[in-house]
Amino acid sequence: MRARDFLTCSRLFSGVKAIVVMATLTISLILIVMPFTTPRPDFDMLEKQSALTSRLQGQLSILEQRLENRTALLKDLKSSHAQQSSMFSRLEDQVSSLGEHLDNRTALTKRLGDQVSTLEERLVNRTALISRLEDRMSLLEKDSPVVVERNHENKKTFVIDLSKFG
Repeated sequence: MRARDFLTCSRLFSGVKAIVVMATLTISLILIVMPFTTPRPDFDMLEKQSALTSRLQGQLSILEQRLENRTALLKDLKSSHAQQSSMFSRLEDQVSSLGEHLDNRTALTKRLGDQVSTLEERLVNRTALISRLEDRMSLLEKDSPVVVERNHENKKTFVIDLSKFG
């Protein structure tokens, strides 16, 4: 009986041992599979934060690109502003120079107008002088025989006077 009891105990021990091993394997399997099958708020939060981080990085790269584009545009605008300022300065200089030329031309036109007025006055005076000379000439033509005779006498006197000095 003892052998029977031993065998029974041995079988019983083997059965208990098998049950313990099976229970250990089942618990280990449950512990290994459990994190993958049950939702974990920390893991979901990490996924959401990772997705949010990747979206924010994408937006950040877009904003950096926009900043670079605007910086380049600002540099172009500054360069264009500098060019326009220098062109504006040159145009102001040209306007000033043209104003001076206009003032000079205006003064010249005034002087020429004054000269034209003076020449017109001289023309009127010369016309009057010519008219007077023509009147005298007509008088001289009337009196010419008397004058010719006087001139002839003056020539003789003049020759005589020259001979005295000669």
